Amino acid sequence: MKTVTTQYGYLTFINNIEAKVFDKIKYCDFVSVNSLSESEKYNADQLVQKNVLEKVKQHEKTGYRAFSTKIRL
Repeated sequence: MKTVTTQYGYLTFINNIEAKVFDKIKYCDFVSVNSLSESEKYNADQLVQKNVLEKVKQHEKTGYRAFSTKIRL
C-alpha cells in the first residue's frame, strides 16, 4: 500500500500494482496508452477515477499524466 496525493490535495491509498503504474507514469511524466499493457491500462483508468492521474491528449497521442503537486507556503 502507498499513499498518494489526489488532484484536490487529499491523500488516498493505492495498492502495490497501482503503485507500479503510478511510479512509471510519474517518472516518465507522460505515458502513451499504446505503450501500456492491458492490465496497466486498467490500473491507470482506476487511478483516473481516484483523481490520482489524468488522461490527456498530447501531440495527437492519448496518454496518462500524474497531477503536479502544489505546495502551499
